[in-house]
Amino acid sequence: MLLRRLLPALLLLTSTVALPACERQKVLHPQPAPPADPEFIQLDAAVAQRFVQADAAGEVTARLKLHIDGDLDLPRPPANVALVMDTSASMRGDAIDKARTAAATLLDSLQEGDMISVVAFGSRAEVIAPATVVSESSRAEIKKAIAAIEESGTTDMAGGLSMGMGELMKSHAAGGEQLNRIVLLSDGVPNDASQLPSLASQAASYQAPITALGLGIDFHETLLTDLARTTGGRFAYIEEPTALAQMFRDEMLDLDRIVAQNVYLTLTPGPDVAIVDVVGQQPSNNGRGVSVSLGHLLEGHEHDVIVQLQTSGHAPGATVELLDATLSFTYAGQSFYRNAFLSTTATDDAQEIAKGLDAGILLAAARAKTAAATLKIIQTARSGLLDQAQQDLKIAQDEASAAADRFDDPELSQLAKDLDDLGESLPELAPQPSPPNGPLATPTPSTNGAYAEPPPSPDYDETPVSMDVDYAEAPAASVSSAKSDRRRARQNRRAHSRAYKTLAPRMAE
Repeated sequence: MLLRRLLPALLLLTSTVALPACERQKVLHPQPAPPADPEFIQLDAAVAQRFVQADAAGEVTARLKLHIDGDLDLPRPPANVALVMDTSASMRGDAIDKARTAAATLLDSLQEGDMISVVAFGSRAEVIAPATVVSESSRAEIKKAIAAIEESGTTDMAGGLSMGMGELMKSHAAGGEQLNRIVLLSDGVPNDASQLPSLASQAASYQAPITALGLGIDFHETLLTDLARTTGGRFAYIEEPTALAQMFRDEMLDLDRIVAQNVYLTLTPGPDVAIVDVVGQQPSNNGRGVSVSLGHLLEGHEHDVIVQLQTSGHAPGATVELLDATLSFTYAGQSFYRNAFLSTTATDDAQEIAKGLDAGILLAAARAKTAAATLKIIQTARSGLLDQAQQDLKIAQDEASAAADRFDDPELSQLAKDLDDLGESLPELAPQPSPPNGPLATPTPSTNGAYAEPPPSPDYDETPVSMDVDYAEAPAASVSSAKSDRRRARQNRRAHSRAYKTLAPRMAE
C-alpha cells in the first residue's frame, strides 16, 4: 500500500532528474559563428565639385571607388566551371590546336574537388566532358576527350551556351558556397543570336557569370560584351591563338582571388537631385534611384564608378544633399553592406568654385565617358544605325579631343585616338546586306497532286570549298584590300577592348 502511494512521486522525480540531461544534449552542437565583417572591402565616395553655383541648376560628377586590399591569402570555395568552346570550321589549324592546349591548361589550374564540364559547338553542340569532380584520374580522362576535339561546321553558340549551362546546373550551388563560372570562347558570329540575351539572363539568375573570350578579328565584340555584362562576368579580346593558354590560366587565377560575389551598388539621389548617368554601366531603376550590378570583387583590385548628377538652385551657403550609396555583397555566404553619403555646397564665389575642383575625379570621368562613348558607337553601328553612329562619333571625338588637351594623360590620349581611327572603319561594322540569291523556289504540284522533285543542279559538286585566301595567287589590288580590311578589323577590336578595360576593375596602384 505504501509503495502504491509512493510510485507517482518516484516517477515524477525520475522525469525531473532526466530533464537536465535532455537540455544538455541541445547544446552539444553549437551554431558556427558568422564570418567577421571583411574590413578589407571599402567604399570611398567623393565629388569633383566641392562647390556649385548658387541659385542655378548645375551638374556634379561623383566617383564611387570600391577598393579591396591585396595579399589576403583567403581560402576560396569550390569552383564549378563550364568551358564552352567554339569548334566551328573557322577554328581550323593553329586556333583549334591552341584551344585544345588552353582547355587542358584550364583543367590543370583547377583544384581537386572542383567541378569541370566541357562543351563544344560547331553546327551542333555536344558535351565533350559531362560535369565531373576534378581528381587525378578524371583529369586524364577529360584531357583525352579534349585532345579528340575537331573543328567542323558553323557556329551554334546558343546551343553551346545552353548545353554548358545545363552541365553547370548539375552541381550548382549559390549564395557564396561555390564559384560558378561559364568560360565561353568564340572566333566568329553565331548562326542565331536571338536566344543569347535570354540565356544570359538565365545565367545571371543562377549566379553564373560568363567570361566571354573573343579570338581573332571575326567575332561579334558587342554580343560577347553584353553576355559578360549581363551576367557580371568579363570580356577579353585575344588577338592570337598563342595567347589562349595564358588567358585561361589567368581566368583560373582570378577565381582564386575572388573575395566577394553578387556585388550591387544602389544609388539614391537627394532632394531635387537627378541621376543623369552611371557612366558605362547598365543601371536598373530602383524606386527613386538605380541599382548597378558589379559582378564580383577580386583582392588587390579597385573599381571606379562615375555618376553624373543634376542639381537645382540653392541659396548661397546651403548644403546640397547629393547622393546616398549602398554597396552590398556576399562574403563567406553572408551579406554585408557599405554606405556612403555625398554632398556639396552652394556658393556665389567663382574663385571658390574653381579652387574646389578635383582634377583626379574629372580625369577619371573623362576616361570613363570616352570609353563608354566608344562602346556605344560600336554597338549602334553593329545594330545597323550607321548614320546615328557617325553623328555620335563626331560629338565624342570633339569631347575626347578637348579632354585630351586639358589632361596630360596617356590613357585618355589613346582612347581619343581610338575614336579618330574608328571613323575610318565604322561603315564596316554595319550589318552587310544578304547575297542576292532570292527566295527558294516553291515546288508545284503535278497533275496527280504530288509535288514534283526539283531537277538537280547539273554542275553541283559536293567537294568542300576552302575559304582560305591564297595571297600568292590573288591580284595585287585584292591582296592590298584584304590586308587593309583585316588591319581595320583588328584596329576596331583593339579600340573596343581598351574601352571595355577602362570601365572594368583594375589592379590597385
